This record gives sequence, structure tokens and C-alpha cells, in this order.
Amino acid sequence: MPWISYQFEVQGKPASALLDTQFAEAPPSDKLPHIAWFGVYLKRPRGKSWWQRSEQPIVEAIEHDLIRLCGSFGNGWAVYVRRLEMPSFREYYVYFDGNAELQKVLPSLQALHSGYRLEFESRSVRSGHITNRGSRRAQSMANHRFNPTSTPPLRSGVAAG
Repeated sequence: MPWISYQFEVQGKPASALLDTQFAEAPPSDKLPHIAWFGVYLKRPRGKSWWQRSEQPIVEAIEHDLIRLCGSFGNGWAVYVRRLEMPSFREYYVYFDGNAELQKVLPSLQALHSGYRLEFESRSVRSGHITNRGSRRAQSMANHRFNPTSTPPLRSGVAAG
């Protein structure tokens, strides 16, 4: 599946997105009516970098494990569609059906990466009703910015591998 990567700003700070192009026009919410949000807090960056260079293998391992666990607990009913990234923070969006058990992903991921702050929330796309919350911080952040139907504007699309 082809992915696009693009840059934009969130409250005046740089951000980037990675989006599965098959869902660029419309999310899969008709068949997968729930969306999960996973937040990954990285170590403080040095200078203008988004995270510490030594952290790169861990960042990649967390992402790999998150996607693998969503596949395992998704029971065939989960689709990873988007990653947003800001300095010291990444968030992942996964659409899923009611048969998926994505609430089990966070404890499993925390067991693998106990040195990192990880959060989870899920919502019904149609009603906006929150079905799972991972923490108070996730609640306040999600209430402020969790909009499953919006995608940051495409400024410059670059195919990602």
C-alpha cells in the first residue's frame, strides 16, 4: 500500500504525517466504525531534532510492536491508516470493528516498552462516543485534538516507503 508523507504545523510547531493513500479521500469508517488513538511520548529532543538520535531504534521498535499488536488483537478487523509526529511525540490512528480487542494493545505495548509513556483512547466514529480511555492526559488531549474525520491539509505529498 502506498503511503504519503507531508509537513504542516500544529499550534505553530512543526509536525509531519504519514497517511495510507487508499484512505486519503475517505476513512474506512463505513466498515470499521471505531477509531483508536495511540500516543507515544518520546524523550526530550536535543536542539532542533524531533527525538534523540540514540532513540531511533526504540522509536522504530515501538511502532513495529504497536502495528503488530493491533494486527493480533484486531482479529482481522483493524486498519492502521495514519501517523502524526511532532517533536517528542507520535500518535497513531487505527480504524477497527467491534470484533477487535484493541484495548488489549496498550497493556501489552507497555510491558514491552516500560520506559515510555504510552496512551490509548478509542471512539465510535459515528457518534463520537468514547469507548475506552487510557489516562486523564489522554482524555484532555483527545478532547482537545482527537477528530477522527479530519486530516491535516496536504501541503506537499511525498511517497513514503
